Amino acid sequence: MKVNEGKKELKLMGIYKKQALRAFLACAVALGLAGTAQAARIFLNGVNIDGVTNQEFKNCDVVIKANGDVHIAAKGFKVETRKQATDPVAQGPVSQRYFLVAESNFPTQVRYDVDVLINAIWVRRISSDQPQVVFEVSRHLKKGQNNVTLVATKSEGDGQKLGSVSHVMNLIIGQGKMTNDQVIIDKPLVEYQRNAAEAGNFSDEFVLVGQ
Repeated sequence: MKVNEGKKELKLMGIYKKQALRAFLACAVALGLAGTAQAARIFLNGVNIDGVTNQEFKNCDVVIKANGDVHIAAKGFKVETRKQATDPVAQGPVSQRYFLVAESNFPTQVRYDVDVLINAIWVRRISSDQPQVVFEVSRHLKKGQNNVTLVATKSEGDGQKLGSVSHVMNLIIGQGKMTNDQVIIDKPLVEYQRNAAEAGNFSDEFVLVGQ
């Protein structure tokens, strides 16, 4: 009888050990997933450029922080921050409509590609080779503060010299409406320009308050 009780006790101890091992493994997996859930961010000269693709930075310094963030210091890129006054508006989907309009008066001369990022999410690339680009960005915005980053990259060209300062690419993001298939910007919120006489690459940041 004592032997049987001993066997039962050993069997129960074995079950408890298996359950404890399963609990330990489940906890380890959960911790492992939590450790990889936070994605690293990318900064160019101090400006967050998460979402930018197909970019090459030459002769630059790269530092990877302890938290995984990547900081790129590139001398050829100028980072400018232009901020609009912000209002304490509650967050949520915007109720107004917002559009981006880009135009080039000499499309083949300006030679700039502009990546548009809204709240650190890449939205679209606009080329100065396109005479006009119009599209709605409402779904990318929220009520309150929105961060808009425009990254302009000069295309190489086949030995072309710099052009005239009067050859420009203008970009506007603003509140507007569509009437008879025509977009009308009632309230410009972001105004941006690059010209053919410029040689460098640029990263410009704006704050847009959505309503």
